[in-house]
Amino acid sequence: MTVESGSTFFTGTWNFLHSLISGNIPDPQTRNKKWIFGAFPDVEGPNFPGYPIITIDNPKASVSQSSWTTNSIMENKLNTTVTVYSKTSTELNTINNQIYTTVKDNEPAFTASGINFETNTPGADGVDVIGNQRIHWNEMIVNNRTMTM
Repeated sequence: MTVESGSTFFTGTWNFLHSLISGNIPDPQTRNKKWIFGAFPDVEGPNFPGYPIITIDNPKASVSQSSWTTNSIMENKLNTTVTVYSKTSTELNTINNQIYTTVKDNEPAFTASGINFETNTPGADGVDVIGNQRIHWNEMIVNNRTMTM
């Protein structure tokens, strides 16, 4: 999958990261239901698979000019937040480790897709009561960069 700047920049980046995570992180509950989402699902809806779940937010971008010529090179930085929700901190840590390793070990796949992996940075974390259940959650921010003319 190649991510191009322009009309498919955000979608392509999200699809690439979703494909990477869903293809490498096994569902610890071995459910035959979707457990990786683009937004937090309706926990009271009939299609909610239960915990754990992973959400992948839409990428956030910043663009800066890298040279001062008329055909300027633009640096596009993308930050995508991946959040894991689980009933136990042990399971949360296991899934976070898998995501971290998958992203880090697939740097060549990022480059081949047209985006450069830079770093994983920590996001927020906590424990909340969601739908009468105590849920542990943790964010990981995947930072990527592309250069365009």
